[in-house]
Amino acid sequence: LNLASPDREIRRKSRLALLDELTRCEALGVDALVLHPGSRMDGEEKEALRRVSDGLSAIHGKTPGFACRVLLETTAGQGRTVGHRFEHIAEIIQNTRENERLGICLDTCHLFAAGFDFRKPSSYEGMIRAMDEAFGIDRIRCIHANDSKGGLGSRLDRHEHIGKGRIGKDGFRHFVNDRRFAGLPMILETEKGEDGRGVDLDKVNLKRLRSLIE
Repeated sequence: LNLASPDREIRRKSRLALLDELTRCEALGVDALVLHPGSRMDGEEKEALRRVSDGLSAIHGKTPGFACRVLLETTAGQGRTVGHRFEHIAEIIQNTRENERLGICLDTCHLFAAGFDFRKPSSYEGMIRAMDEAFGIDRIRCIHANDSKGGLGSRLDRHEHIGKGRIGKDGFRHFVNDRRFAGLPMILETEKGEDGRGVDLDKVNLKRLRSLIE
């Protein structure tokens, strides 16, 4: 899906696909659908953000009364994607009709790759303040917990196992102990399979995250 595309046919197909997905989610009782804002391709950033808002407004117009909301996911900024700056997300929300139906999904790898350093308590709080000022942290409804293969500000969207990447365990310690996010779903998007001992890698990552809870 690419609601930000300057290509009219791609936008049309993206809207239809999003409408189909949202309709399925509503029928299944799913609370939220996570969506990447998209890529501007060879278009201007400002216009790309407007196209995303226009697409979401059109979807809202076709789904009156739906309980399932769209969660805009923060991106790493790789290539020509939009959504790697909090101002991008804020602008999309501001220009979307019925924007109370929009929420946010944070991706830890994407945040770090986009240049947000949350490994220390002070920098973590600084990032949270910036989010709150831009779009309000009450909109955050989901967190994708992924370490990063790339360095800070690398804009490289490459996920790594918890504690094995450039973020390290301390960055995740702040998230799992933040009472403001208590009860939010945290989803692993790390490599699947088994480690050298034959243990499921999801279980390994979950154990590392849970070990950080104070």
